[in-house]
Amino acid sequence: MIWGCCLSGFLLWRALAALFEADAGAGSGDGGGGGGGFWRGVPDEMPFYLLTGSTLLHAPWSIGFHLFRGMRPSVYNLWRRLDQIFIFQVSQLVTLATAWFVYESWWPVALNLAAAVATAALATKSTWALKPGQRRPPGQMVALISCIVLCYMWPLAFQASRDLSARLPPQDPAAPRPPLSAAGCAAGAALALGAGAAVYAAGLPERAFPGVFDVIGSSHQLMHVTLLAAHAFEYAFVLEMWARRRAERLGA
Repeated sequence: MIWGCCLSGFLLWRALAALFEADAGAGSGDGGGGGGGFWRGVPDEMPFYLLTGSTLLHAPWSIGFHLFRGMRPSVYNLWRRLDQIFIFQVSQLVTLATAWFVYESWWPVALNLAAAVATAALATKSTWALKPGQRRPPGQMVALISCIVLCYMWPLAFQASRDLSARLPPQDPAAPRPPLSAAGCAAGAALALGAGAAVYAAGLPERAFPGVFDVIGSSHQLMHVTLLAAHAFEYAFVLEMWARRRAERLGA
């Protein structure tokens, strides 16, 4: 756990350090030229590294929990807590990735990330303090995770609202209309996350059909499927924003 936390924190710190260094280095050159100066010197691929890193950092703990859940209670409880804790830890990286191309300054990025860091810290402390054998009700866990989800979904919602408002009248007929792809990704991710949360909290379908979905099709499994779908939409969102950034730099 200590190694994983340190590695997660190191990756987060490196990304933040790169952001602030780029901002300081480009301040005198661009002087108010929008967000271009802020990102100078930082690889445009960084958000993809963050998203992939979040998956790789969480995978060992999630796999370990599902492998060892049939062992003695002490082992099960340890891995369950580690799995839940790293959901919040890696969500900080997801937050930075989704916010990367959205804001025009590092201040909104820092505020958005600070909310994720604070939420992850509180959730980690609360989860590790659970007594052996103590479990949160699914509804409570969904509510807690919803707080960190809000942190990394906020940039998607912000960009979607900005694109949609730019397409509403009155507007300059000559002005280019932003595509709806970012808004579509935001809506898809929100629907997937909402569906997964509802299914998991309700314990469906196994609660309605006891014994039928013990092997496959349980609420826990369906929740993981919806999370995969949500992450796919997040990747697509970052890819769309990356393409826009490159088009701006090329003068398209």
